[in-house]
Amino acid sequence: MALPKARARIVDLQANLWLISRHPLAWGVLGLGLVLILALTVLSPASARYAALQAESVSAAIPVDQERIVTGDPLADFYGQFPSRASLPGTLAKLDALIHEHGLLRERSAYRDTALNETPLMAHDVDMFVRGPYPDVRKFLIRALSEIPHLALTGVTFSRSQPGDPEVEMSSTWRLYLRD
Repeated sequence: MALPKARARIVDLQANLWLISRHPLAWGVLGLGLVLILALTVLSPASARYAALQAESVSAAIPVDQERIVTGDPLADFYGQFPSRASLPGTLAKLDALIHEHGLLRERSAYRDTALNETPLMAHDVDMFVRGPYPDVRKFLIRALSEIPHLALTGVTFSRSQPGDPEVEMSSTWRLYLRD
């Protein structure tokens, strides 16, 4: 007895599909329904995750202990996001700590200050020579740029003493942007 009921359901389904196939408006309604279901199940949670990640990245970009100047003027507020010149020793110490955390050897460094015309910012350039295994040097670069948001890598070159040598020497130029 269960077999005739199942057969009847299949026949009903086939009849409904035949009716839908004969009416173009039904295809439009069916397609709109599928798009709505897709938007509610996939895109809505994705946009919520995106908003959460964006809020997290904004809060991570400005450390809590950093003083931030808010004046209401958009340009002044932008410059207020940069750390003051007094934070330079701490930032350089953090860069050194990252070098040591990755097991790298800093061979030498050179420092120079540059005033940025028509802005309240100054640039502190650091020429750094670091030696270590290439994967560790890459990890150091990634962490330094992600953990120090006002740091920019303006130039980098890698060299090996011999082709099979696992260690590389990285010559890099960094620029720290600070409020003067």
